[in-house]
Amino acid sequence: MKKADIIILAGQSNAVGCSEVRYLSGCFPEEKLRKWRDGFDNIKINYFSHDKKSGGFVKTSFNCSVKNEDTFGPEVGIADLLDETYPGREFFIVKCAFGGVTLLRDFLPPSGGDAYDPEAFAELTDKADDPYGSSKPGWCYNELVKITEQSVAMLKEDGYLPKIRAFCWMQGESDANNEEATQKYGRNYDALKNDLKTRFAGLIDHCRFIDAGVSRVWERYARMNGIKQSYASARPDCVFIDTVAEGLDTMKEPYGEPDIGHYDAGSEIKLGRLFAEKMKGLFIKNNVAYCGLDCENCDAYIAAQNDDNELRIKTAKLWSELNGADITPDMINCDGCRANGRKTVFCESICRIRRCAKEKKIGTCGECENAKTCEKLALITKNDPEAFQNLL
Repeated sequence: MKKADIIILAGQSNAVGCSEVRYLSGCFPEEKLRKWRDGFDNIKINYFSHDKKSGGFVKTSFNCSVKNEDTFGPEVGIADLLDETYPGREFFIVKCAFGGVTLLRDFLPPSGGDAYDPEAFAELTDKADDPYGSSKPGWCYNELVKITEQSVAMLKEDGYLPKIRAFCWMQGESDANNEEATQKYGRNYDALKNDLKTRFAGLIDHCRFIDAGVSRVWERYARMNGIKQSYASARPDCVFIDTVAEGLDTMKEPYGEPDIGHYDAGSEIKLGRLFAEKMKGLFIKNNVAYCGLDCENCDAYIAAQNDDNELRIKTAKLWSELNGADITPDMINCDGCRANGRKTVFCESICRIRRCAKEKKIGTCGECENAKTCEKLALITKNDPEAFQNLL
C-alpha cells in the first residue's frame, strides 16, 4: 500500500485565509503565482473552511478559503515549501477552520469540560456576520474529527495507508481577547491534543503539533504567545512558531484601510512556509541515521536483520583492515543508528555525529541549524550527497 502523509490545518480566520490574491502580484514570480492558481497535482486538500467545503480531496490552490472571494490560507505556503523540498511527493492536507471561533467554546474537546456537546456541529446560516448561528460548544472540534475521519476513509478506499504527520494550529486570536479563554488556553489545548491522539490512535502516534502565535493586535497577545511557547517547549512532540519575531504583518492590506486582524498576503504565504519548515525531519525513512546515511544499506544492519554469519565474518575482516582495529564477527550487529536495540561499537561509542545529535536531542542532523556548515556532517555528505537529501 502507498503511504499517505496527512497534514491537519485547523484554527480560526488566519487558518481560513482572508489574504487577498491580488496583493501577491509583483511580490512573487508570475510562474509561481500561476502554479498557486492552478494548484499542486501532488498535494491535495480536503477542506471545510469557514463557509466553504471541497467535498473531497482537490488540488491545493488559491480559494480553498471562503466563498465568493479571491483569497487563500496557509495551505498555499505549506504546499509550496513541501513541493520544493520533496518534488513530486504526495501529501494530503485536511483543513478545518472557521472565523471568529475560540478554543474555550467552539473547539472545546470532550475532556475540556462539561459544556462540550458531542452532538454539536456547524449550523450554517446565510448571515455574513453570524455564519454559524446557534452552533453549540465543541462544534468545531466535532467538525474537525468528522472531516479527518472522512479523509482517512477516502484515502483507504483509494489504496493508501494514511498517517497523520503534522497538526498545524493557527488559533487563539479570539481567545486572547477574553480573560477566561486566555487563562484556560493551555489546559484546553492540552485536552484538544490528547483527545485527538486518543481518537486517532494508530494514525497520529508520531504526529508533530505545530502551534503558531498570534499577532500584536490582540489584547492579551503576549500572554497568549507565552502560554503557547511554554507548552511547546515542555513537550517533545510540540513546536511553537513565533509569528511576531518572524515579522508577520497585518497592517498594510487592503491598502488605505488595512484589515489588522488578518495577515497580509505575503505574510500568509510565509505562515504556511513556516508550518512546513517545522515539519522538517518528519518524512525521512525510519532507518536513516542521524547523519543521513541509510542504515538498510549497511552490512552490519543487513547481517543482523538476516542473522547472516557469513556476512558478519566478511564485514568484520573488511572493517578490521580499513580501520586498523581488531573487529570480530560478534561485533557486527546493529538494528539502526536511531532505533532501539543493538549497535556496532562505532555507532554506540565512537561516532561523533550520533553523540552530538543525541546531546542536542534532535531527531536527525537535518533539524540542526548548523547542518549546512557542520564539518563533521560534511565528512559524510561530501562522499554521499544522497545522505543530505535524506535529512530534508
